[in-house]
Amino acid sequence: MSNQPRDGGISPLGSVHFIEHLQPATALDQGCGAGTNLHTILNAGWQEDGVEFALNALMKARKEDHSIS
Repeated sequence: MSNQPRDGGISPLGSVHFIEHLQPATALDQGCGAGTNLHTILNAGWQEDGVEFALNALMKARKEDHSIS
């Protein structure tokens, strides 16, 4: 198994369409990687938390968004 984050920086089109067709709600993204889908969901008006244990993904997320703790 690779230690490289699998987050390509773009949310999958299917996920984007799914989110756009629902009323904003609350979500939990388990294994959120560097947070690409978190930002997509937050920008659609949702409230969301993400959980990630892979250190490389967390470091990338924190580098791109300093509000991540």
